[in-house]
Amino acid sequence: MSAIFSFRQIFRMGDDMKIFPVIICALFMQATAACASAAQNDASVQEDLTPRLIAISVSDLDDASAWYVTYFNFEETKRYAFPEDGMRIAFLERNGFELELIEIANAAPYAAPDPDNPSTRQGYNKLAFYSEDIDALYTNAQDRGAQVHSVLSNSNRTGGRFFILLDPDGNWVQVFGPALQSDK
Repeated sequence: MSAIFSFRQIFRMGDDMKIFPVIICALFMQATAACASAAQNDASVQEDLTPRLIAISVSDLDDASAWYVTYFNFEETKRYAFPEDGMRIAFLERNGFELELIEIANAAPYAAPDPDNPSTRQGYNKLAFYSEDIDALYTNAQDRGAQVHSVLSNSNRTGGRFFILLDPDGNWVQVFGPALQSDK
């Protein structure tokens, strides 16, 4: 006997409702087992979860690609054009992580209530990296003319240090690094 019944099948049983509690119990047990199995599967899937890609809408694909290549040593690996859709896409890669930069003709930027803080809008806020040599990365960004939003500072949250750059579209790109040895 199958443990799955439709309501129509249950009500066709007429006066023989003695089986109804058994059916309900079987359905409950089947649902509980399915949920437990799904939870175990979710946990095993999550253990193997690794960040792989983030897509960013940009106003100028060439400028954005050059910026991420210049300041973060990404390598542009693929580029596609879809003229019928007014869209161009570039994939940049570094250490197995990809940035997908998407330029769509006439796409409008969405403004934050506070233009100096993208966290005041819902959606994408920032992209963050970690570098053991945060000082060299910060100096290199300054020397090459990157727009610095937050100077290299101590982070109360991580106990290390961080800085934030603005990409050509004003998106925050944050870099975390270790604390100075003298700070410990």
